Amino acid sequence: MMEIVNQVFLDRFEEDQAVLYLGDDTSSMKKIILPREMLPENVSDGDHLTIKIDVDQEATTDAEDEAISILQRLKNRKRDDKS
Repeated sequence: MMEIVNQVFLDRFEEDQAVLYLGDDTSSMKKIILPREMLPENVSDGDHLTIKIDVDQEATTDAEDEAISILQRLKNRKRDDKS
């Protein structure tokens, strides 16, 4: 599994939202808004944080299986309605 690690800078809080900037180069930083509750309690303006992103293969497979199951049930229901 490949994991992506990003460094972000916590610029400020606006009510219940955290304003973060992603990237190292100030000319190309991307603004990210997250709910404050998604951050550790002890963070404050000016802190540098790490965000790790990876694929949850089990959740992806489960969601795909559920979608296939729903489609199959709908297909069977349409077939039964034609009878």
